[in-house]
Amino acid sequence: MKTVKYIYRLLAVGGLLLGASCNDYLDTVPDNRTEIDTPEKVGKLVASAYPKACYAINFNARVDYVTDSELSNKEKLSNTDPFFWREPNSTAQDSPNYLWSQCYRAISHANAAIEAGARFDDELTAAYIAEARLARAYSHFLLVTTFAQMYDPTAPEANDEHPGVPYVDESEDVSIKQYDRETVARTYERIGTDLTYGLEHLGSDAVHRVPRYHFNYAAAHTFASRYYAFRGEWEKVVEEASKVIPKPTDIKEVAPGIRNVSATDPAAIFALDNFQPWTTDYAKNGVKDVRPWYWRMTTKSNLLLCEMISSVASCGTMRYACSLADTNNTVNSANPTGGKWAYMCSGDNKPFSWVGKYENQFTKNNIYSTTGNNYSIYMLLHAEEALFNRIEAYIHLGQLDEAVADLNIFCRTRIFDHVTKDAYDEVENCLTLDRIYDFYAKYKPANGTPYEVLLADGGSKNPDYFMNKYNAYDTSSWDVKRQALLHFLLDCRRNEFLFEGIRYWDMWRYRIPIYHVTQLDQQGPSNWLMPGDDRWVLQIPEESVLSGVELNPRERLLTPEW
Repeated sequence: MKTVKYIYRLLAVGGLLLGASCNDYLDTVPDNRTEIDTPEKVGKLVASAYPKACYAINFNARVDYVTDSELSNKEKLSNTDPFFWREPNSTAQDSPNYLWSQCYRAISHANAAIEAGARFDDELTAAYIAEARLARAYSHFLLVTTFAQMYDPTAPEANDEHPGVPYVDESEDVSIKQYDRETVARTYERIGTDLTYGLEHLGSDAVHRVPRYHFNYAAAHTFASRYYAFRGEWEKVVEEASKVIPKPTDIKEVAPGIRNVSATDPAAIFALDNFQPWTTDYAKNGVKDVRPWYWRMTTKSNLLLCEMISSVASCGTMRYACSLADTNNTVNSANPTGGKWAYMCSGDNKPFSWVGKYENQFTKNNIYSTTGNNYSIYMLLHAEEALFNRIEAYIHLGQLDEAVADLNIFCRTRIFDHVTKDAYDEVENCLTLDRIYDFYAKYKPANGTPYEVLLADGGSKNPDYFMNKYNAYDTSSWDVKRQALLHFLLDCRRNEFLFEGIRYWDMWRYRIPIYHVTQLDQQGPSNWLMPGDDRWVLQIPEESVLSGVELNPRERLLTPEW
């Protein structure tokens, strides 16, 4: 059998990696003496094809549930710059520049694995190549949804005009190669090609010693459901998500006019067994058990995990983070079920309150060293997201009863009063479309802004409501009950993924204005990030210009810079 020598280059994707950190202690790439002469060695290359950089700190500081604690000793550029929607001033871990470099580093590993694997003709290598194609698609997806305009299913001409990101699908033999950003539409198309190939050829989960650190079956189809949700291909979202969590079939009348999914339905059982155990293990053992278990591979919710150099475990105690008021308005807020959310917060004191999801890990620089690096295990994909993506698709398809049924499945695993020990009641807490609408018809946001107020005085549609004013996905044409249903879903996603960064994508996709104010008493200077502002798109590292990559424009600033 012919052997292949894999030679790793720091500049494997030209100027796209310039300025990258040298902290590669988590990489398991063979060195330049390794001959790739077995499928197992191809697998080792694929294991390094995941981006070891966290977007959560940056995204979390940009959104709507962040308060200025005024603690200057807790200030970090990776937290401060995004709070003010400023250009990154750092290439360190948790910065956008670091994310860019680490994504392209992961892509270079995926390309090397694909090229090395092409010399072999066996099922194991085919499975590794499929995984590499999925990993390559994932890194490019992170890049295009961070450093390019958001894909707009209702404006194909815009997708064909806005620059995408360089799609790198081969290794280079020059140090600095020139790249074309092409377009957002073209980037998504190429992601879809890799994704489709990976799904069709993905091997058994048994291929991997630790499946949760690889694109296993559930992770791959959850990622696919996210990809198609961003593209607005709703039928495909339902198809992909339903490969992860079954559709409910046992829906019964629990009271006159009230229907709910049975607790013995396979979908309800799946959710109870595979979602984060907020109403079971965490409720039983208390908040002290959340942080040690939330991120572990034995927690079934975590479909895809990745080790990464990051301070994400400290994101809840950085200067710009959640106050007790913020968590009271999110994970501890009132909701249409009438019950209490089961989430538990650490801190619960001034100025910080957070949901503990990460732990700092430590590795020495070498076996004799007393110094080293902190890193965390980050959850790239959750089982809960598959259900959320299906609910979102149902709402867009007008299948509102199906959306409500899935929301009841979710709330059954999230309603629990830690004081009275009252759990979800299938009658008292059962969601209906009318119940959700009645809640949001009376809803007033904590910041008092009009963008999240469903109804105007007198009960008519509020023209300033974000769905009416900014009309993402043509939501202004929907009736108010359908709008309320989507609003509740977005709130559920916000609460579930607090401190994980996904809220920023949701606010961007649905054009929800973001309000920030300085000072703990909320009396300092304030500002808005409005839909359409160029600052939603993070800036590409300046070094990439060496590879012919144009920077993102900063011409359309709808509010003054801070």
